[in-house]
Amino acid sequence: MNDSQKCTLLLLSVVVATASGCSAAAGFGFGRTVSSDLSGVVKESEVIQQDAIANANSATTTKPIAASKTTADDNHIAPVSATQSESTASTTLASLTTTPAAQRPTLITLPASGDLDAVMAEANGNVLLDFYADWCGPCRKQSVILHELESTAAENNTLIVKVNVDEHKQIAREMQVSSLPTLVMVKNGEIVKRETGITRKADLVRWMQ
Repeated sequence: MNDSQKCTLLLLSVVVATASGCSAAAGFGFGRTVSSDLSGVVKESEVIQQDAIANANSATTTKPIAASKTTADDNHIAPVSATQSESTASTTLASLTTTPAAQRPTLITLPASGDLDAVMAEANGNVLLDFYADWCGPCRKQSVILHELESTAAENNTLIVKVNVDEHKQIAREMQVSSLPTLVMVKNGEIVKRETGITRKADLVRWMQ
């Protein structure tokens, strides 16, 4: 092979090598472009999916919180049930029925304008009249004894009525009271006992029995 043939072969080799390099470069460039486009699509798809997941999570999380808050507000004041109302009413009724009625006093002082006949008519049992005066020393001692007998009077259904002779002079005359203190026991509308002066506690207990 002469020199001209060698040069010709060398030129052909260079041409072939150059053509192959451009094709590879072109192929690489196309492949890179496609790869870049695909990666962009993938990234965009991932962004869309992430946004959808975030929106779904936000909606799922927000609704239970709102519902929970509404439930708490609605149940903040608990309504009274019918059973509770009936129980309260029963308790109140029971307390009213078990409370004893107020007892009438067993010792009273007839007011200045009081009606002795009306008081005696309303009495359910015996009536012990104590005729006294504020200026009477023995009357004060008798008054102490009578106050000590209040519980005994209640046990024997006896009402003790103190009558001031200075305020009820007409009654004192009708009852023929001439000295103080004077005690008179009335049973069933009849005078059964009468005594002038301080009457002992034991005697008064027997009167009431």
